[in-house]
Amino acid sequence: MPRIVKDFKEQKEELPQIGIQYIKRGVSMNTVIYYFSGAGNSLSIALSLAQKLPDTKVESIMSLYRNAAIPASCEQVGFVYPCYYGHPPKAVTEAVRNIRLSKQQRIFCVVTFGGFFGQSLIDMKRLLERRTANDIQGFSVRMPGSHILGYPAFPEFLQRFLLRKAEKKIGKIAAYIQNSTPTRFKNATVLEKLLRSFTGESDDKLPNFGQMGTLFYAAGTCNQCGVCSKLCPVNNIRVCSDQIKWGNNCCQCMACIQWCPQKAVAYPSIPIDRPHYHHPAIGLDQMLAYQKPEGIRGDF
Repeated sequence: MPRIVKDFKEQKEELPQIGIQYIKRGVSMNTVIYYFSGAGNSLSIALSLAQKLPDTKVESIMSLYRNAAIPASCEQVGFVYPCYYGHPPKAVTEAVRNIRLSKQQRIFCVVTFGGFFGQSLIDMKRLLERRTANDIQGFSVRMPGSHILGYPAFPEFLQRFLLRKAEKKIGKIAAYIQNSTPTRFKNATVLEKLLRSFTGESDDKLPNFGQMGTLFYAAGTCNQCGVCSKLCPVNNIRVCSDQIKWGNNCCQCMACIQWCPQKAVAYPSIPIDRPHYHHPAIGLDQMLAYQKPEGIRGDF
């Protein structure tokens, strides 16, 4: 039997199982990695990198809304985030736009993507390049796609293949970071833009993300456990006495629909039984450890 079609449970056991808050291997903390994650892909990359980089702390990027100052003790600052329609999530760019860095701090960015990563590295470089005197490093890691509104979960054999390949690439990325090896940033090709437009992932849909979120609803199997509301990084979901309400500030992270224990989160025109996906080595307890920003909420 080919290795990539081994039992899925065995694959889960092979993937890293580590705590979300921090990994500490010394007296000082040299690196901080800020992550944004809906289905757990980017969180898994951040935690795996933290295993391979010395003295590394992992935090939710949403914590930057509370405190935008990066500790001066950090020699390196990393950002790990997904690609949404060829760009970083709005919640990420808004958080990064206001951060306070020192010129001496090194910066690296890692984008996770299922199809194309488009301008998602270039966008971050443009936001950050004036904040540091050092070259910014950029990396991309292909992962199983999680945008369930556009497509179902990848077949399990393909998920396993991509996750193993990603784990190998993380080792190379860690070596690049430790050695401060320069990387190249590439713009999206014309072919990529055409393919994204053909699949419905055009840039003109980005401004509609928030309003698209108002169409989510809870199906009859909902037991109002509140997991969707607790997971939402932008506080866009409210649990009321008789229903769940989505506001107009959705960032399209898909955390609510991918992690619902009852698979009760639904969306018009999407089959309720469409296969879901979240990273097999990330637990719900880790996702719930998000540090949410204060003062961010959609209109209900």
